[in-house]
Amino acid sequence: MRLVLTLLCTAFAASAADAPPSGQTSQTAQTGQIAGRISMAGLSPKLPPLPVTKDNKICGVNRADEALVVANSGGIKNAVLWVADAPPPAESGRRKLRLDQQGCRFEPHVVVAHAGTTLEVMNSDVVLHHPTAKLSTDKLWDFPMPLKNYAVDRPLPKAGIINVTCEAHPWMKAIVVVLDAGPSGVSDEEGHYSLVGVPAGKHKLKLWHERLGEREEEVEVKAGETATRDITLQPR
Repeated sequence: MRLVLTLLCTAFAASAADAPPSGQTSQTAQTGQIAGRISMAGLSPKLPPLPVTKDNKICGVNRADEALVVANSGGIKNAVLWVADAPPPAESGRRKLRLDQQGCRFEPHVVVAHAGTTLEVMNSDVVLHHPTAKLSTDKLWDFPMPLKNYAVDRPLPKAGIINVTCEAHPWMKAIVVVLDAGPSGVSDEEGHYSLVGVPAGKHKLKLWHERLGEREEEVEVKAGETATRDITLQPR
């Protein structure tokens, strides 16, 4: 009888040690990742620089057109990717992202956010900026920012593609992609991306790029693993 009790206690202790803490679940037991690289098929078009027409001491004489940024390796920057049929992350509505104005350009050029996120619009320059944002034909905000380090918070209540420009500097442009699904991400300078916390199962992976359009792929994600999906886009 004593031997049986000893074995039962040992088994219970081992089971308790392996179990997650109360109120928590193992993330890797339920989710995985999608990662890969976005690249250009063949030679990419070379976009001419955008002329700078004022405040040249601060802004320079021209700015690169960030509508298409392709690395020497062929990787495409600023492609937005998201899992269309999965819910947004639980913390997305409490997040705060920043869109800065540095050297008379928006940084970053592309922001991906979830509905409910707050966007902090910042001016890090010593010149007057005047950011204006439109969702389709609806104007969302329009205000001057005359001082360095001046910041204004703006809510992002619904999904859509917001185009941001500067009335004081017409070459400046940024895009805020607001989603009601997730997880999501933006490809880096070499075209790499990674979406974490994807529920296990088959999903629709969507891609949007400012110049190269949209794509949709089906990806199967296994719990605790990374599904690799590279996507090649045609030049435009």
